[in-house]
Amino acid sequence: RKLHQKLHLASEKEWLEARTTSLDCWNFGMLAKFQASQGSIVRRVTAQNEDSLSFPTGMIVLPYRLAESPKPEFTTDDTDKATSTGLALLALCKACYFASELSKQIRSFESSEGKSRQISISDLLERLDIPKHGFSREMRLCMELTSKHVESFRSDPQFVVQIPVKKAMDDFFKLFEETGGYVYLVDEFNYVPLPEGYLMVDRGNSELIRRSLLSTYLSCLTAWRAQGSCSGVAKLLHLSFPDGPSEWQKSASCLQGLKVSDSRIMDEISVLQEALSASAGCRHSLDMDLPYLRDFLSKADPKRRLGDMHRVMVSSTLGLWTTKDQAQMLKSECDNYTLDDALERLGS
Repeated sequence: RKLHQKLHLASEKEWLEARTTSLDCWNFGMLAKFQASQGSIVRRVTAQNEDSLSFPTGMIVLPYRLAESPKPEFTTDDTDKATSTGLALLALCKACYFASELSKQIRSFESSEGKSRQISISDLLERLDIPKHGFSREMRLCMELTSKHVESFRSDPQFVVQIPVKKAMDDFFKLFEETGGYVYLVDEFNYVPLPEGYLMVDRGNSELIRRSLLSTYLSCLTAWRAQGSCSGVAKLLHLSFPDGPSEWQKSASCLQGLKVSDSRIMDEISVLQEALSASAGCRHSLDMDLPYLRDFLSKADPKRRLGDMHRVMVSSTLGLWTTKDQAQMLKSECDNYTLDDALERLGS
C-alpha cells in the first residue's frame, strides 16, 4: 500500500510539473491580476498551503451546455437560460452583500450595546449603509420572516441574516430541477469557462450542484471585479451582450460602484457557506467542496485533460490556472519585460 501511495504521489508530481509554467515576472500589473485571481482568494479564505494550487479552483455550474467554439452560437432557448442564470446569480450577489452588511451591523450593535440589549428589525435595517432602494426585496423578506419568528430573532438576531440568502439560493437551484447541469472549469486569468472542460450533472444530482455553488459564486464575484460591472458576468456566462442583458442592468444597479474587495468577497463567501450548510443540513465550505469537485472531475476525466489547462506560477504561493495558449503568451510577455522596464515605468 505504501508503495502504491509513493507511485501515486510521483505520478501526481510528474503530471503537475508537465502542466506548470514558471514566470520571472516584473510586470506589476500582471502580478496584481494574479493576486486578484480566484486561486489566490481561495488560499486566503481557506488558509491552505500551496497544495491548493495543485488543481484548478475556478469552476461554474450552468443549466445549459456551451458550444465548443470561440464564438458560441446560442439558440434562443440557451440565451434565455443564460439570461435567467445571470439574473439568479446577480440576485444571489445582492442577497449575500445585503446579508454580510446586516451581519456587520448586528455585531456592531452587540459590541456597543451588549448582547442583552434588544434591537428591532426596522431599526437594524435603518442602520444599514447601503442604497436601500435597490434592496427592497431583501428588506421586505427580513421584515416578513422576523414578524413570524419573533422569539428566534430576539434570541439571536443573526437568525435574520440567512433569510435573503436562502431565498436567492433556492431560486438558483430551481434552474437545474428539470434539466440537470454542467460544471465547467474557468480560465482564472480571463474569467471565462472552457467549453471543452466540463462535467455533465445528471438531473437529480443535487449534491454536486450544491457543492459547485461556492466556486460558482466566487467565479462570479472575481469576473465582476475584473470588468468592474456585470459585463464580467456576461463574459463568464458566454453571453454576447457587452454589458449584459437589459434585465441585468436594472437588477444589478444597486451593486454598481460598490468595491469588490478581498474582505468583501471573504465576508460574502462566509455568509453563503453558513446559509448553504443550514439549508443542506451538512457542512459546506470551500475547503470541503473544492476537494469534492476535484475528486469528481478526476473520476470523470481519468486522464485529467482538464480542457488542456495549465498552471502558471510566479512564486511558490502565487499562481493560477489558464489555457495552454495563454500560459505561453504570459511566459513570452514576462521574458520580454525586465526589471529595467519595471523601474523605467515606475520612474515615469
